[in-house]
Amino acid sequence: MATCDGPGDIKLLPGKPRSGGRPRSEANRRSILAAAMKLLEHQTVQSVTSEAIAVEAGVGKATIYRWWSSKVSVVIDAFIEHQLPHTSMDKDAHPAEALLKHWRMMAQQYSGKAGDIASQIIAAGQSEPVIMAEFLSKFHVERAAMARGTVERLMRAVPSIRERIAEERFMELFYSPIHTRLLLRHHPIDREFIQTFPVDFFRVFGVEFDDGGRLRSLPRAGSDTATGKIVRAKQ
Repeated sequence: MATCDGPGDIKLLPGKPRSGGRPRSEANRRSILAAAMKLLEHQTVQSVTSEAIAVEAGVGKATIYRWWSSKVSVVIDAFIEHQLPHTSMDKDAHPAEALLKHWRMMAQQYSGKAGDIASQIIAAGQSEPVIMAEFLSKFHVERAAMARGTVERLMRAVPSIRERIAEERFMELFYSPIHTRLLLRHHPIDREFIQTFPVDFFRVFGVEFDDGGRLRSLPRAGSDTATGKIVRAKQ
């Protein structure tokens, strides 16, 4: 995993070493992943090279290929370890608030350099299925499972949502607009989108938030949310 004290302050924490072969040097691993992220600040996934990563990290190129199968594998691991602390899920908050906060953090990240890196990895995966499979297995599947658990909590807390839509479809409709804007670039992932979309989305299900993103009201049990029959959320 990784922690960040602020933008550009990347601290990479220990990960699982590969089984077999020479033991992984944690110092080298941290150096390699940090070097990849530093180079990607000014280069694309396609243009950055394993040689450049090795030089920046102060290791031999062979060290990289001892632990990673390709340059893109290094980039994927560097991206994941940098991204995770910026898009955590608040397990103590009401699930609606947790999802709203998580969506906004994810959109905020994808509005900047992290979005450029993610879109470049996905683009590379279009012609290299192995890259796409690795990105999905390492990043998407785990993050989707985290979101799914919170959506399940939401539907237990607000049964009227489950009556209208399945969990997987809820997740798909909720998060897809971020990826659509990220990949098509037909509209920006800007402040207006980040602030208004998740609020408007939840409003469809009768869940209301205040301007600070705090839960304000929930649909009354058994009511039609279109009628506006709501109950105040517990503070």
